[in-house]
Order: sequence, then structure tokens, then C-alpha cells
Amino acid sequence: MACEEGSFVSIDEVKELVVFCILQQITYPVLDIYDPGFIRLNVQYLRTRIEIEITRVFKEQPLHLNLEEMAKFKQRLSTINSSISYKNQNWNTLQLTINI
Repeated sequence: MACEEGSFVSIDEVKELVVFCILQQITYPVLDIYDPGFIRLNVQYLRTRIEIEITRVFKEQPLHLNLEEMAKFKQRLSTINSSISYKNQNWNTLQLTINI
């Protein structure tokens, strides 16, 4: 999985599908169409892993992720030796990190 600068990193199809499904399921609560704000998506290809970071700044009320949903995401990612973590950086900023 290590790559040279500018090289394409490929992950196997099962991991790709699991990550795609989780990103799709996270989209709705993170975008939260009732609260204007912005979302930043950062994908880093590191030597031993791919890191996807989603940061959402809320102008109104912060998002509190359902812990049951997060447990499901963690369980699904653990099947492909990956993980997800999240934190509220302050009252109105949420950061999700997926390590593949």
C-alpha cells in the first residue's frame, strides 16, 4: 500500500465497498441540510494507511452523532482492519477520521 508521490494507491474491492458505504451513510447527518455551514474532506495517502478526515463547521446547533450509529460504523470498519474516530473540537466543529 505504500506509494511514491503522485502514485495511485489501490485498496482491495471489499475495503473499497465498505468505505464507500460508510461515507455514504455518514453524509446525511454530517451535511445536516437544516444548518448552513461548510464541510471539508481531506484524503491523505500515508505510507501504511489512507486517512480520510471529514470536518464540519456548524453555524447553528452542533451535530451529535448517534452513538449506536458510530458503533455500527466502527464494527463494519473493523472487519477490514480499519477504524473511525470522531471528536467535537469545540461547540460547533465536528471532526471524523477514518483510517484504512
